[in-house]
Amino acid sequence: MPFLFSLISSILFALVTPVSKIILTDINPIFMAGLSYFSSAICVGVYRLIVKNKEEGILKKDIFALIGIIVFGGILAPVFLFKAIAIVARLWFPFF
Repeated sequence: MPFLFSLISSILFALVTPVSKIILTDINPIFMAGLSYFSSAICVGVYRLIVKNKEEGILKKDIFALIGIIVFGGILAPVFLFKAIAIVARLWFPFF
């Protein structure tokens, strides 16, 4: 089952870029980045409610790495990604 979830996740992640090229002609890139990560957080939350795992909590030694992952991978990277896609989308689809 984890293989199926990772396969679905990778397919959906791959679809984000081409679909967002069209959507970003009308939507703010920062809003799109937030919407993308908010929807993934909802999916992970539903998954966590359905599947009960006994996992360890966050260790103190991992706090700074986790903060870096959240700031760079969860905030800055999607904003820059969707901003770049919006610029390219305006070049490719100037008639929208």
